[in-house]
Amino acid sequence: EYSEFENKVYLSDLINKPVLNEKGEELGYMVDFDDYGASVILTIKCGFNSYQIPYVDEFINYNSELDAFVVDEQKFKDVRIWE
Repeated sequence: EYSEFENKVYLSDLINKPVLNEKGEELGYMVDFDDYGASVILTIKCGFNSYQIPYVDEFINYNSELDAFVVDEQKFKDVRIWE
């Protein structure tokens, strides 16, 4: 019997996954998330800094083949906020 949940990925399972730019270079990793109902905000650790970014396909998405988040680096710089 097919379960609709078989291929689901939960954000809690993605904590500590790397965050890569479009060239495949590692920028940091996802350390936390907040679900505000209308949107999800990811916390990304980059070196000594932590940033928050909306989990929106336009900015960042999870690539299951790479087992990592892929972010448009310029948009990440434009929309991120310091935690």
